[in-house]
Amino acid sequence: MRTFVSQLLRLNNYMAEHIYEELITNGHAPSVPRLKQLLQTLLSAVPSTRIIIDGVDELEDSCRSQVLSDVLGLATALTSKTICKVLVSSRDVSSITKIMSKYPALNLNKERRFLDMSITSFVRKGLCDMRIRVGPTQDADNRIYREIEQSLIEKAEGKFRSSHI
Repeated sequence: MRTFVSQLLRLNNYMAEHIYEELITNGHAPSVPRLKQLLQTLLSAVPSTRIIIDGVDELEDSCRSQVLSDVLGLATALTSKTICKVLVSSRDVSSITKIMSKYPALNLNKERRFLDMSITSFVRKGLCDMRIRVGPTQDADNRIYREIEQSLIEKAEGKFRSSHI
């Protein structure tokens, strides 16, 4: 939440004075509820916000559900004048799937063939661009490029598998 607040303040520095007067000069002690309230105030001052949270599955179980409920709560608690969209990206973990089941989801595991084709295309394009910058190469270098391509494609396995929108 602190990160969201600092990012919103950096983009909307005119709000800093309001925050200073409202919280600091009034002597309010820092707390999680006050931080949530501050975040709602900042979000309501911005007409459109996009929040992207990646790697939720990497959080500890105890923290994961709290983060999701806080962020999703922010998106639904705003007025109709403010748009706040949230994208949550994670591996397919049952506790996350359960929380996110009320929201539209894109499960990339179900799109396996297309995902593999996209990854392969992305890797080949990147290597092709690199070969153009490097210049002509020998046949041995072609073998190395194929090995690099295969290695990158294999390492992408397991990444980009499940995103909740």
